[in-house]
Amino acid sequence: MPTFHFVHGKANVVADALSRHIATISQIFTSVNLTQPCIAAVQQSDLLWKHVIYFLTSGDTTNTDDFPPNIKNYTLIDEVLYHNTTLNNKHEPDHSVLQLIVPTEFIPEVLNLVHNSSIMGHPGKDKCLTQAMLQYFWLSMWTDIQAHIDACHSVLHTSHISGHVPILMYPAPCKPFELLNL
Repeated sequence: MPTFHFVHGKANVVADALSRHIATISQIFTSVNLTQPCIAAVQQSDLLWKHVIYFLTSGDTTNTDDFPPNIKNYTLIDEVLYHNTTLNNKHEPDHSVLQLIVPTEFIPEVLNLVHNSSIMGHPGKDKCLTQAMLQYFWLSMWTDIQAHIDACHSVLHTSHISGHVPILMYPAPCKPFELLNL
């Protein structure tokens, strides 16, 4: 016979992992039929990221004014550009993550993965940003996520529904043990 015992939320890592599922880097590759060399080529053709890739491969510092802030946080792994950062969450200790740099043309695809996909279930703006930051990076993440969620048809359709539902009045019973239903 099975036994049940209480497990604190922090210790229940199986349930925690299920509630924190995000779209993985492999999903972005397969969703747009890309291979790793192909995403590297798209990053190298992106107006901003091609300068960062050139700087990392050549060490040339002539056009550093066009670079994003904290240029030392970027790295190339197998010719694909990533961003190193430390995420801090009030519920977890700070941890370092390696975020895939999302080229401009793939931002809508990533937004769909982290908000609209059946796995994610249309999370709110803060949760969507937190989930996206675990694996992805682009400079206008917060602005793009806000705009995407504000324009989401599912969110617009359900946002007018109030959280307060009026209490239904049931008829008073006429005799003891009378069943009432509507």
